[in-house]
Amino acid sequence: MSDALAASGGLDLSGLTQSPDLYPQNFHPQRQDFVICRMSEADYRAANFLDNRVMRPGMQRGVVPESEVLKAMEGGIEEQPLHYIFHCGHVGSTLLSRLLDETDLVLPLREPLSLRVLADGYSALSKREAPISEEKLDRFLETHLKLWARGYPNTRAVIVKVTSSAARLAPRLFSSRANSRAVYISLGAEPYLATLMAGPNSVLDLKGFAPERVRRLESYLGAPLPPPHLFMGGELAAMSWLTERLTEKKLLNEFSARMLPIDFDAMLKDVRGTLERVTKHFGLEPEKKYFDVLNDSQVLKRYSKDPSHEYSTQMRDESLAAARKDKDTDIKKGLAWLDKMAAKHKDAADLLKEATA
Repeated sequence: MSDALAASGGLDLSGLTQSPDLYPQNFHPQRQDFVICRMSEADYRAANFLDNRVMRPGMQRGVVPESEVLKAMEGGIEEQPLHYIFHCGHVGSTLLSRLLDETDLVLPLREPLSLRVLADGYSALSKREAPISEEKLDRFLETHLKLWARGYPNTRAVIVKVTSSAARLAPRLFSSRANSRAVYISLGAEPYLATLMAGPNSVLDLKGFAPERVRRLESYLGAPLPPPHLFMGGELAAMSWLTERLTEKKLLNEFSARMLPIDFDAMLKDVRGTLERVTKHFGLEPEKKYFDVLNDSQVLKRYSKDPSHEYSTQMRDESLAAARKDKDTDIKKGLAWLDKMAAKHKDAADLLKEATA
């Protein structure tokens, strides 16, 4: 075995620039290495998340020094347009990603773990807690952008579905690629709270992201907030909604020509119209038959994060109705918390007014 192959955990990196088959699943900033795994186009389409859940027994993978990755990339990469789906969490972003898969023009990257690591790294810079310098973080970001932008022969764009809390990285992503575009999918406050209260695992998800979201919301409002552990139930969901919707508003103000806002409820009422706008925004030109059969797509009849389960708009409506009945107190507490924030902060008041208009 050659020294390069040994350093690459047994992976042959010679095809790194020609195909997405070698995927940078994670990286370690301080150790300056990557976790590389071998995937197929079918693996990408099947993956709900490109975090550790994508790993499976028998998958070829290795820990590769950054120097070896950069050496393998010296010949350059033919990049496809790299676009993004931003969202406020639990608002149909995976559904939208899977509907775009149906064009057969897109390579989907759903929630790359490295993007979360990069977002946390850049946030740590402002607190002087970053494990490495901004220069090195920029280098890791650029390496990932190049590797993410690889495509298969039919790929016309790579579309990254970003973890909700990583949308704060959007300015760096846009400044790095002038042709990148994004959609931002969200919901109004009340349906968002009902959605989060309906999901059995949603509160755990909210608690995991709460510390970062509290810090981000404090920076937007310019005022301190209670510590994350004091937010409970509906208030926790309301805090998350306000943080991510203010992030959306900030991005739309800064990148209006490159951002397309989408309301999830409106999307469900007009799937074809929404996908016509989204594909046009991303510069995709699907065949007419794609739109003609869209409303009958099996994607709309399965649970996007686990297609083995049936799901439909009617089932979603029933779930929300049950949450509004069973979690009425939590939802009202969350909405009251938003009203309280609106009374204190103009940005919150303006957002609530816009979201209910």
